[in-house]
Amino acid sequence: MNTYIRKWAFAVATLFFLVGTASAQLGFSVTNVEVKPGAAPQFENFIMEFKAAAEDSDWPTAWTASQTAVGNTNSYQFVAAFESHSELSTPVAVVLGQARSPEDAARILQGLRDSAVSLTTATYYPRSDLSNPPAQALTNPEVIVSIGVNANAGAQLDFEEWIRRVVDSSGPTTWNTFVKGYGEGPNYVFRSPTSWAALDQQPSSPQQRVIEQYGPIAGNTIIDIGAASTASANYSLVVNRPDLSYSP
Repeated sequence: MNTYIRKWAFAVATLFFLVGTASAQLGFSVTNVEVKPGAAPQFENFIMEFKAAAEDSDWPTAWTASQTAVGNTNSYQFVAAFESHSELSTPVAVVLGQARSPEDAARILQGLRDSAVSLTTATYYPRSDLSNPPAQALTNPEVIVSIGVNANAGAQLDFEEWIRRVVDSSGPTTWNTFVKGYGEGPNYVFRSPTSWAALDQQPSSPQQRVIEQYGPIAGNTIIDIGAASTASANYSLVVNRPDLSYSP
């Protein structure tokens, strides 16, 4: 395989690893791919061919895929779990090499190059103390509300205390919290599985729930702490894409 193909194989090496239901998971690899306008079919074809190669070789690892539902729908996200950091060093070219000829492997990876504008990867680690366990887990949600937050430098403890207060006041509202280990992306990511019908119910905001739980005086003080410790927040709604996901 030539140098160019190895370069792209390394760039996507952390894209496909053991998916999030594993009990021994250590952390998650989160890869965001920005696709050229009009090139979504070509990119999705690359993913489908890669998925087929994984199936044909009985590849033991897996990934989940989602796509931004509102706004820039040319943005895709792949979330996968790993049990040890050594798994992140396995090149993706191994999958293609086991199931496809060198010529086919080169052609498949060329489809990624031709369709993608950028590819960024980060690792995140679950924070159960900042997560709200669901009343009933949704194993295959229609959509996921994803919130990426950057806390102000030196204010992480204040920010985490704000999140704990939101957890205390949120009842059965569900979300999973992850904190960044390394790579590009926000310091914290909150992912809440849901459905279109649930979104139509207009659930209360975290600020409303905190005030209801602690009263207006203490509640507004807690809200101020959260606001002062937050540098930026990015909200997105992503559609679950099981057709682009892989389970062994």
